[in-house]
Amino acid sequence: MVTEYIGTRDRNKGLGYNTERSIDLHGMTREEALVIVRETLVAQTQQMRGTQWDAPLRFITGKGNHSAGKQSILLPAIAKMLRSEGWKIREIEAGVAVYGSV
Repeated sequence: MVTEYIGTRDRNKGLGYNTERSIDLHGMTREEALVIVRETLVAQTQQMRGTQWDAPLRFITGKGNHSAGKQSILLPAIAKMLRSEGWKIREIEAGVAVYGSV
């Protein structure tokens, strides 16, 4: 799965979404995206070791233009998971910004 994730990031590199603080989830299934988001946040939390985040971590989900009904599948699933796990989030255009845990 990590190989697929890296391939997706490389393929979408030209879109400008791939920065140190953003993860591009375009082209992933809901299940793949949820795993990547959770693993990324675990790694971020371990790296920060209880200190306050200096900037949000952004997960770019897309608007759903290529999904049935032109509705995002990833955004609601990721936002729901993050809220249920106690993360401070804000929905942004075509994604979610995570500001740390509650």
